Amino acid sequence: MSLAQLLESKFRGDVRFRGLAFLQAERVSIARITPDDLHGVVRDGGSEYQTHLSRLEGDLRMFCSCVGEGQTRDPACKHLWATILATDEGGYLTGTARPGAVPTFCGRSLSADGSEQLGRRRLRR
Repeated sequence: MSLAQLLESKFRGDVRFRGLAFLQAERVSIARITPDDLHGVVRDGGSEYQTHLSRLEGDLRMFCSCVGEGQTRDPACKHLWATILATDEGGYLTGTARPGAVPTFCGRSLSADGSEQLGRRRLRR
């Protein structure tokens, strides 16, 4: 199961539609990855929103700067949905997501030809 399939029910249809539009317009960047954290940036109009997916004991916590610091539960905004879709598209999970068991994120590594490997995508230096 992909991360998007696992989390789809937490996001309204209109929010998923707008998040997909950000991904298709290439307005989503994955900025940093560790085994337990994935940080993204989503360009929305003239603003950039910071997103953060964090694994905690197999569960996933989400944060977006559009919501702010005082959030009491996981947000379900278009920026996070775009980041989730980018995570799936980029192959940034090490395995299959299941309820209560989100696998670690793929970190960065250098391939033999000197290009940086992020999940399945290659970024030229």
